[in-house]
Amino acid sequence: MGTPLAMLRGMHRLAPALLALTLSACAYLGLDHSGSESCGDTCKTTEKRLGLTERTVHQADQKTFKADGKSYTLVRVEYGDTEECDVLGDCSYSTYCGFVVDGKDYPLEVNWVADADALFDPAEVCEGGELEGCELPGYSLPIMDDEAFLDWVYDADPDVDVLAECVASVW
Repeated sequence: MGTPLAMLRGMHRLAPALLALTLSACAYLGLDHSGSESCGDTCKTTEKRLGLTERTVHQADQKTFKADGKSYTLVRVEYGDTEECDVLGDCSYSTYCGFVVDGKDYPLEVNWVADADALFDPAEVCEGGELEGCELPGYSLPIMDDEAFLDWVYDADPDVDVLAECVASVW
């Protein structure tokens, strides 16, 4: 067996192997954060159109679905400088969720923590001009009736895939 000091001397040979194993496991589990960006071209275009390039963006994600012969890209952006925390201590910033279809944005869900985070005037898209109780334009898209998309919504775990938060109210 040897003395503890002798065992420590031999461990330096194991360190590179353990590091490689750890990195492989993280990549396999989807935990590889080696600079990959989850906000692609569509997401970046939406950020620019909404003026989010002038704000602090904390996270941006996108996922494209095919339905009805079209591509529907679901975009989620978490942004702003003011955090909102719930009673459990979970904190988040303002969020915007929407579909992009043929280069046009269709808001789906928004949560503005501060008035400064508002991206559009609710009167432009909501009857009565209030977000509360408003069905944003993204909900009227044909994708919302697509069986494969609804299966994804049902199976997606918002704790694993933040894009699922955008459509959690479908159920």
